[in-house]
Amino acid sequence: MRDEEIVIAILSGEIDSFEDIMKRYNEQFYRIAIAFLKDPSETEDVMQSAYLKIYEHLHQFKGESGFGTWAVRILINECKMVLRKKRSALDYLHEIASNLKRKMNTESSESKLINKELGLYIEKSILELPAKYRSIFMLREINGYSTKETAEMLSISEANVKVRLHRAKEQVRRRIMNANKQGVLFDFHLDRCQPFRKRVMELIWQKARIKS
Repeated sequence: MRDEEIVIAILSGEIDSFEDIMKRYNEQFYRIAIAFLKDPSETEDVMQSAYLKIYEHLHQFKGESGFGTWAVRILINECKMVLRKKRSALDYLHEIASNLKRKMNTESSESKLINKELGLYIEKSILELPAKYRSIFMLREINGYSTKETAEMLSISEANVKVRLHRAKEQVRRRIMNANKQGVLFDFHLDRCQPFRKRVMELIWQKARIKS
């Protein structure tokens, strides 16, 4: 079923169909949000907030761009709102540097050969990209959005998307690309996905009852 058909079903009163939207977009949303926020807990909070806003404004979706583009734009706006409320950029950078140093001191050379640890290292490599490159890399290379869609989501020109993507690739090791093809990056595992969907759907039903 196409996104637009699911939207029509939800607007017609089939509220449970909103869970199909979450099943379809949870992976993408997680990857995009963590590129901005770098914190799994904050990422889930922002995903929840974005889904609720998507539901509340679903009637405003006109189909002028794809549903995914429209929905991701809402998610990105939520991420930016959180970032604006964060502490000063200097304190944030100091914390990042401290965390990375601590992780490097505790990781043994042997553990880096284990697949799980390798995945964490690769994810960390992406998250170390400057923010403007990190978001482009996530949208284009990991989530597979087109240059045009990415430009619309970030409100920048297509030329700017291409330049930033080129620079991002220069800073990321080739093994990250190979790991991504194997599907090991930024998984939103089932044990997290199902409880998350259940929590959001409970909130969606609360809003639906209020409207009725």
